[in-house]
Parts: sequence; structure tokens; C-alpha cells
Amino acid sequence: VDTVIPWQADRSIAKWKAGRTDRKWRQVLEAATEQSRRCWTPELGDCVSSKGIVAICRRACVHGELVIVLHQDATRSWHDIEESIAALSDRCLNDGRTRAITVVVGPEGGISEAEVDAFVGAGAECCVLGTNILRASAAGPVALALLSRAVERYA
Repeated sequence: VDTVIPWQADRSIAKWKAGRTDRKWRQVLEAATEQSRRCWTPELGDCVSSKGIVAICRRACVHGELVIVLHQDATRSWHDIEESIAALSDRCLNDGRTRAITVVVGPEGGISEAEVDAFVGAGAECCVLGTNILRASAAGPVALALLSRAVERYA
């Protein structure tokens, strides 16, 4: 993870409180960095609304990047998404440009259908990680492990 962008989703239970919540997120990022023996701490972006995620999807689409939305009702699997990751990696090798891959993980209440439709409409790809529905706290790390393997980035 290079950047963490908190998202206040439609179904988010916890509410972002600038000054308090960002301090807690920074503490978690610093502790995770230390525990994993990384040499840099991921950047903490500003909290965004669902409109902000749509903007991220559109910007990624314009730059030839990839946004992956994890959703329990998606019809595509992670295996399908790996084809998009491979195509992105090929483009990077061919033109020498690096491109970001963004993973969107919803709140414990799930991502609303309106949000999923807006993200996909803005260019995101939606997938399910498997037959079992994972909690939000587990889905992100699982997706990041799979993504690290797919792009062969282990550090």
C-alpha cells in the first residue's frame, strides 16, 4: 500500500472527524509500517465521499490506471481482474510509465448498489474475492495480498 484514502460511504457507521480520526489512522499506518518492517509509511489522503471515489475512478480511467471495487454481489471473480492487471502491466512495460491500481473496500454495511453503479459507470471494475463473504477488515488485506502476487511486488 502506497496511499490510504478513507471513504465515508453511504452505509458507513463511523463518521470521520477531522483532527481525531486522522490521528488514529496515522497511528495505525505507523504501527503497521513498523510491524511489517517497511522503510516508508503509506501516505494518508483526505477522507472522501462517494463522489470523491467516482472522481478517482474517472481520473484513473483517463490515465489508463485500474480501480478495483470489491463487492459481494459482483459477477466477476478476482481471476477475471487478474487479466486486467496483466494487461495494465503489459502497457507499463511497453511505454515505461507506471500506473496506479486502486482497491476500493466498502464499510461493514457494504457498498450500496447506487455507489457500485456510479463507480463502474466511471470506469471501475467490480469483483468478488470468493464464494465466502469477507468482513471489510479482511477483504482489503486479502485483495492486497492477491494484488501483490499478481504484480509481483512483494516489498
